[in-house]
Amino acid sequence: MRLAERNKRWTLLIVFSLLGTLFGPLVSAQDATPEATPVTDSATAPVLLFTGDGMRPDFIDRYNESGVTPTFAQLAADGVVGDNGMRQAFPPNTGTGWATLATGTWPGAHGSVNNTFYRTGDGDFNNRTSAYEPGVLQTQTIAQAAEQYGKTVVAVQWTGTSGLVPELNGPAIDYWTNYSFATVLANYDLQAAGDYQQVELAKATGWSNVPESFSPAFEQQFAIASGDPETNPDRLFHLFIYDSTDDEAVNYDRLMVVPATFDGGTGGTPDASPVTDDIADKDGA
Repeated sequence: MRLAERNKRWTLLIVFSLLGTLFGPLVSAQDATPEATPVTDSATAPVLLFTGDGMRPDFIDRYNESGVTPTFAQLAADGVVGDNGMRQAFPPNTGTGWATLATGTWPGAHGSVNNTFYRTGDGDFNNRTSAYEPGVLQTQTIAQAAEQYGKTVVAVQWTGTSGLVPELNGPAIDYWTNYSFATVLANYDLQAAGDYQQVELAKATGWSNVPESFSPAFEQQFAIASGDPETNPDRLFHLFIYDSTDDEAVNYDRLMVVPATFDGGTGGTPDASPVTDDIADKDGA
């Protein structure tokens, strides 16, 4: 019996030794950080990864079939679709869900366990940690991995991008990124504390390729001042206000917005004033 037990032990040791010999290099290869290898194949198609808070895959399927969401239908037809979506992380909120999608791991691995939470190891339990703070994610995201392998990544409103370490080379744009100042256009006094443009509507002149208006059409200009002129210039828009209802009543119910140019090409923010001359860019086409 003792000889049999010894033989059995030696057999197990040999098996484990063989397994270690076979799989040891694989484990080491997985742990090692691969070198970035740019892909030079010009035929490589771009990849679009989209997500949305509260989105349900069964609803998207229903909307696609009814023709309500043709763009999503095209993405589903040309891209990759999971069988009944994917298993959600817990808690199913923004701070956890987006990190789970971006990393392909569960909250226990990537570290973002809620929108706001107490971070284990913090000396003061009263402190709060946001899911979007730098260094919260402990797992590489697909965007970081793509850049590591030489891909160009554009992140638009992907929640949590601003907290990635290392940062994306970008461009990365989220709701903290402002390129212009908010403003409101009104033809009466708003009695508001914030900045807004108060104007008087003028008779529309010099327009082409615009819808028929069953009441005399009006026009105005809308200016948006830049908060970062080097990245985004000041912008001006022509407004065409018209009545689309042929009911023998005055019902201004439609607004057409057409990009315009500044007079003299100065790029400055113009005062909102009625347009009286025929301008080439007042084309509704």
